Amino acid sequence: MIDVIKNQLSVEIANNIGIAQEQAYQLLENPKSIEHGHLAFPVFILAKELKKAPPLIAQELKAKLDGKIANVEQIQAIGGYLNFTFDLKYLQNLLSQAILKDSQNGRLGFQKPKDERVVIDYSSPNVAKPMSIGHLRATMIGQAIRNLAESQGYQVTGLNYLGDWGVQFGKLAYAYTEWEGRLKKNYDFNDKPFDALFQLYVDFHKAAEEDPELDKKGSLTFKRLEQGDKEIEKIWKMFLDISLNEYKRIYGLLDVKFDLIQGESFYNDKLEPTVD
Repeated sequence: MIDVIKNQLSVEIANNIGIAQEQAYQLLENPKSIEHGHLAFPVFILAKELKKAPPLIAQELKAKLDGKIANVEQIQAIGGYLNFTFDLKYLQNLLSQAILKDSQNGRLGFQKPKDERVVIDYSSPNVAKPMSIGHLRATMIGQAIRNLAESQGYQVTGLNYLGDWGVQFGKLAYAYTEWEGRLKKNYDFNDKPFDALFQLYVDFHKAAEEDPELDKKGSLTFKRLEQGDKEIEKIWKMFLDISLNEYKRIYGLLDVKFDLIQGESFYNDKLEPTVD
């Protein structure tokens, strides 16, 4: 926009003062204060040739140019400067045209699509536990980074890498299978499945403080899961579904989106080849 009005103004100055348009363009500068206009033209360079004081030259040029330059609302002669104020509607139109030209779909700051992909890993809660403030923070920062990347034209893949594997699932599966009497009485897996799952997690760890053998039994149950035990795997998948449904509820409230949701368990069959 500045380049457009400098070009326009330098042509008019050159035609009326008798200097090259390129020279007039180079001399135009931004006033120190907006009250002095949008562009300023110093006349000191003309003083030697015209043998007049710069303030007088500025006054004479003002009289010569007044009303002759399109879209210029006001010309002021201040000291050795001519200050030009452009019509604000004209400037607004120039700015709008620049936005529409350089932006995607006319949205301010949005760029046209690039042939580059960005993968952003965010949120990543631990299955069977409520999201901590740390996970919520990572969720919102990740979505903000995604929004910014998309606004700049990047193709974005949002990844939610879940903590969905580990000995804690063996402990939960052990409690779920062995505490059958307590399960129906204390844990409402029908109406409040996520609350029930988390309470089961808390209660197991409390019980393990009094009976350390429970930790060992939980570890052995997780070993069965690692070895592909179908019964334990079915329970683990149930825990995963319960957790994902709760997380999706929260993501819906926050307007957070992912293209890919997968966890540590995704790599179970890839670890040995990786080590080899």
